[in-house]
Amino acid sequence: MFQSPAQDYVDKPLSIDDMCQLNKPYTYILKSEISSWRAAIRKDALLILDCSATPYDGSIVMCHLGGQIAIRRLRLSPSPRLEDLDFPSQFDHYDAEDDTSHAVVKGVITHIINDARSGEFVDDCPVM
Repeated sequence: MFQSPAQDYVDKPLSIDDMCQLNKPYTYILKSEISSWRAAIRKDALLILDCSATPYDGSIVMCHLGGQIAIRRLRLSPSPRLEDLDFPSQFDHYDAEDDTSHAVVKGVITHIINDARSGEFVDDCPVM
């Protein structure tokens, strides 16, 4: 028997764990209850939340905000704040060193998985 000439080109199987670099003990998959055009999140999208990732300017984060869980965009410049995803002019001040702050970042949303069957973001997205 001869080997297949294509055997040198066989890739390993795709894995969501590898593609999204999941840090298993600190990573959760959540289902979005909100829809946000600016962040490209549809209702019922899967959000991969990494509680060990370091957020940077522009990261979408999950936080406890005034006693509720919220998804916000973290802005560090010119001053740290948590912006509403669709209305960036609405924000809460954020101080990572202040334990008495009413905002606590719990993790970074590293990937968003939307169901593409409806085509909701095609051609009619107001931010593109």
